[in-house]
Amino acid sequence: MNIAKSIEMLADSSKYDKCMCKDKSTNYPFIYETTTPKGKCALMKTLVSNYCKGDCKYCVNSAKRKIRRERANEGELANLFMKLDKSRLVQGAFLSSGIDKNADFSMHRLVRTAEIIRKRGYKGYIHLKIIPGASKDMIKRTAELADRISINIETPKKTYLYDLVSQKDFKIDIIRRIRWASKTIKGTYKSLTTQFIVGASEESDKEIMKTSSHLYERYQIKRAFFSAFNPVKGTPLQNKSPENSKREYRLYQTDWLIREYGFKFKELVFGENNNLDLKMDPKYKIAITNRDIFPIDPEKATYNELIKVPGIGPTSANRIIRLRNQEKMNKSLLKKSGAALKRASPFLKIDGSFQNNLAAFSKI
Repeated sequence: MNIAKSIEMLADSSKYDKCMCKDKSTNYPFIYETTTPKGKCALMKTLVSNYCKGDCKYCVNSAKRKIRRERANEGELANLFMKLDKSRLVQGAFLSSGIDKNADFSMHRLVRTAEIIRKRGYKGYIHLKIIPGASKDMIKRTAELADRISINIETPKKTYLYDLVSQKDFKIDIIRRIRWASKTIKGTYKSLTTQFIVGASEESDKEIMKTSSHLYERYQIKRAFFSAFNPVKGTPLQNKSPENSKREYRLYQTDWLIREYGFKFKELVFGENNNLDLKMDPKYKIAITNRDIFPIDPEKATYNELIKVPGIGPTSANRIIRLRNQEKMNKSLLKKSGAALKRASPFLKIDGSFQNNLAAFSKI
């Protein structure tokens, strides 16, 4: 099999590891659009090998599936990437692998590919996946070569992981490796990310957000990704219903509140089933649940008070504070700040008066 056909197949096997990669951006099946710390770009995204010892019940590459297996040659893979880079078709690479023979065997092939690319003068973006169970030395070398490294946690608790895979130890193979990776990149520009598979087990949104918040606080994870479960033919979960994509979307919205808005886990609002409300934006849900703190006066409110108002984000909150020092706050000035006035008005008091009936709004 030639390298193009080999990578085409391996790229298709990598599509379940999303990390914000969208649909293929060109006719090349191994080029995906994504968002990196440096902005939007196209990545060559592929596995180095889809051989895997793992028996993950949801995974396209599970050892128990009868599929065609392939290992890409490291040098040929590096050559392909350099050609794509020279043609300006990509602005980076995202390389991963199945657990081929063992974790360090797979890591060695990932590292070797990245080493060849770097030795050929490439200084741009590389994202390398850490295989659960990888040695500390391999993690260190991976961090030296990559701009971003990641290790997928998959589930928020060990009990859920054990329901899905028999060979991975949650605390040792995953959490310990996250800790090693976090220490390795501390003080550098490099970033560490993770991913949850949502809906493959019976985890709740509350458990997912509690675990992701813990990872942010303790291990300085740059961000968590959420991938809604979709059944794969030939796996034990092939007859399980796919997860509602709206659930994935709500988790991303809630994660944004924590990472970018500074919300704390204890401020989040979940339903009786400990899941997020699929019918309502999580920030609205939090505001309505805590309606006693509203309305607030944007003329006097602190940044932390403003950021709790639906329709006001970090940028508009800072602008409000800056603009109100120049002239008296009014609707025109709020609009000038970039705040979404229609959404924010029910929670604001301007010139001493309510802008809308908050009680009526809460029924939406």
